[in-house]
Amino acid sequence: GDWDGCGDLLERESFDLILTAETIYEPKSVPSLLDLLAWCLKPGTGVALVAAKVYYFGVGGGVAPFEEEVRRQGLFHIEHVRSVDDGASNMREVLLLRRKPEG
Repeated sequence: GDWDGCGDLLERESFDLILTAETIYEPKSVPSLLDLLAWCLKPGTGVALVAAKVYYFGVGGGVAPFEEEVRRQGLFHIEHVRSVDDGASNMREVLLLRRKPEG
């Protein structure tokens, strides 16, 4: 589903760390997920770890479209922290998002 409205349930800038997995499979929900992460993470120290498949078959989401949206929005620095390729299934990545300073 969409992430719009979740910010109403969570305190602004109150989290040091957010862990999320399998949340970027639907490209149209990524902008609202990034908005929510920006809303919840503490400025300067807050980070999010995003675990995801490199490609989600049938829906078009995955790491590359997610990275494109992160860069387009400009709210976060992004880096790859881990790749998992067991040779038997879809490759996976763990990405680190760090909020850019406002202003």
